[in-house]
Amino acid sequence: IAASGESGGFQPSAALRQVEIMANEVFDSYRSLYYGSDDSSVASVYLWDRDGGNTAGGGGGFAGAFLIKKEITEEDSDRHLRKGAWNSVHVVEVV
Repeated sequence: IAASGESGGFQPSAALRQVEIMANEVFDSYRSLYYGSDDSSVASVYLWDRDGGNTAGGGGGFAGAFLIKKEITEEDSDRHLRKGAWNSVHVVEVV
């Protein structure tokens, strides 16, 4: 992080960042209901502005990735697996 407080890394537009925050809240609720509220699963949503403009000014649209990971451990006694993982990746583009 720079002295100015900015990371210098990728940042979506302010409007798209608000959508990203809401999408993360929704997917975390979905993850908790579908995969359980323990620490064996995680969900993340990442959104970015497409070239040619941002969503607030119109023109470029946006794209995003919706990610879910679930670990299966021996404590999951109702399953017939000793160990495993579920990875779900969805990439979308909105024009």
